[in-house]
Amino acid sequence: MGRRSKGEGSIIKLSDGRFEARIELPSVDGKRRTKGLYGDTEAEVVQRLIKVRAELQGGKLLPSEQLTVGAYLTDWLQTVKPRLRPHTYAGYEVNVRVHIIPALGRIRLARLTPMQVAKFIEAKRAEGKAPRTVQYILAVLRSALGDALSEDKVARNAATAVRGQAAASKYVEPLSVEEAGKFLDSIRGDRFECLFICAITLGMRQGELFGLRWQDFDADAGTLSVAQTVQRGPLDQRFGAPKTRRSRRTLTLPTVTLEAIRAQKTSQKVDRMLAGSRWVDNDLIFATGIGTSLDSRNVTRHFQAILAENKIRRQTFKDLRHAAASFYLAKGADLRTVMDILGHSSIQVTANTYAHVLPSLKRDAGNSMDSLFGSRTG
Repeated sequence: MGRRSKGEGSIIKLSDGRFEARIELPSVDGKRRTKGLYGDTEAEVVQRLIKVRAELQGGKLLPSEQLTVGAYLTDWLQTVKPRLRPHTYAGYEVNVRVHIIPALGRIRLARLTPMQVAKFIEAKRAEGKAPRTVQYILAVLRSALGDALSEDKVARNAATAVRGQAAASKYVEPLSVEEAGKFLDSIRGDRFECLFICAITLGMRQGELFGLRWQDFDADAGTLSVAQTVQRGPLDQRFGAPKTRRSRRTLTLPTVTLEAIRAQKTSQKVDRMLAGSRWVDNDLIFATGIGTSLDSRNVTRHFQAILAENKIRRQTFKDLRHAAASFYLAKGADLRTVMDILGHSSIQVTANTYAHVLPSLKRDAGNSMDSLFGSRTG
């Protein structure tokens, strides 16, 4: 990079293992200013020096030292919005607006310290926020400050040194075979019967079920392919790609599920006729009476009303996914198979989620999904 300019100094190694160089900035009101540039390696710092020097020589001033955490985060949200799923962005926005900016927003971004972040996180715990909520808040701040670091707006990520309290794993207590049978008996003829059967026999996520299209159903092969999801944003719903690469999968249908989907096709033909010109053809297997995507809140409320009416333990819609996993494990499926069926990102996720239910499931192992539920026709 050639000889360093006056005021840049030498690159030194810090006690924490990082490297630092300082560069002199244009003076303000006659006052001398310098900026520290940091990196994990000396080569990384050299590259930052080259970049900053080029910006200064081109007349581009570095970000003002007056930039506050609040102003930066407000702009950062707009920067990351295009690359986030609607639901994820909504979570980021709420954490920034409700938690981070009120507490840290007035602090100058370049002067934010790990101690200030640590006190902020501790205050959130003192407010009684759940460990998972506190973890999420800290993760959003880390992500934002990580981007600020890569843009040379801060010398270090003040949130990386702060540890979040480990969230306790949610204890999964899925429906028993008897409860599941009672539930399935209670939904005979229900508008969402097929949806619930798919959830409890295939373990699909709600968004995946809502995104299923008839083109994803192969009646001859008896399979369903997960190729798109419905993603719920703060104001609307939209179609998108599955959550991860492993979420894209093709599922072999138990007989009970295949029968239900065939019945659903007949039922939907009636909906199309009744809707007439109002029908919106999205090719969805599960849709409203005019063909549009289902609303998750309405479906969940309906599901929980059925449970309450039939005196079955209260469950979330996601608990149907847990029930499906437990039934596959009960019939002797290994963790790798269950991971593939559920579309988990790794076998560790599957093991951690269901490890505590495996012993009892193995004692009550059945022969097949159809032996658990039998045929739903007739």
